[in-house]
Amino acid sequence: MTENKKTESGRLKNGILYNDTLHYEFEIRLPVMRDTSSALEQTEEAYGQIEGYTANTFYRQAVLSSAIVSLGDIPKEDITPALFMEELTEDDYDEFQSAIARLKVKRNGGNPASPDSV
Repeated sequence: MTENKKTESGRLKNGILYNDTLHYEFEIRLPVMRDTSSALEQTEEAYGQIEGYTANTFYRQAVLSSAIVSLGDIPKEDITPALFMEELTEDDYDEFQSAIARLKVKRNGGNPASPDSV
């Protein structure tokens, strides 16, 4: 049977530069509606709107940053949408999204056609 984990760990390909150090290892949880609501508020505050490419990109980084449990040695309060807007590559964004997708599969009981993992 598939384990119902609340977080997923992974490693970024390019890393996030913070205090002159690249940080690669991360742990993430599934974003929930509280994250969405907070991200919308942050986006409105930062851009005065929630529409448009830049606002949408910031919004996605706000949702993501709130779901990060840990990212290397970066203090949680410093894992922000602004940090991601400056440092997150598309490849690393995809790594975070893949981890979230794995969490969704685990939460939903896994793929019935797949054998159980050890």
